[in-house]
Amino acid sequence: LSHAAHFVAAAQGVGELPYLLQQFVITTTTVRSVRERDRSLMGK
Repeated sequence: LSHAAHFVAAAQGVGELPYLLQQFVITTTTVRSVRERDRSLMGK
């Protein structure tokens, strides 16, 4: 990867940060709620 391509990739990565952060939060929240549900199901 050339320096220019590397810089462009980094710039695109920064542009995607808000989206990636949003996806991360959604995924984390979903996993947590699923685990809570599984725990309550096992408790029955």
